[in-house]
Amino acid sequence: MKDLGNILKSLRISKGISQDALAFEIEISLSTYSKLERGLTDITLSKLEKLAAFYEMDVVEVLLYGSSPTVIPSICKKLIEEKDREIMNLQKDLIEALKKNI
Repeated sequence: MKDLGNILKSLRISKGISQDALAFEIEISLSTYSKLERGLTDITLSKLEKLAAFYEMDVVEVLLYGSSPTVIPSICKKLIEEKDREIMNLQKDLIEALKKNI
């Protein structure tokens, strides 16, 4: 599997868009986007979802872009864990809100 930075660069180049224009589309700085492509920083799930939407793909298609379809990237596990944490936090917040209203 290609690393995520190379995937992002390949997708961007295939669409003929500059780093600056893409950074604007997903609401991050040019510097941050450049670091994503160089593998110097991690991408958040929300930004990855915005990128996928921009490319009219789903997140898994982005992660597997240019790779064998049988490869399951480790980043998928990280993204699922992140979503699970978000859900757990929302559940805790809901329980606390309910307790306050009882």
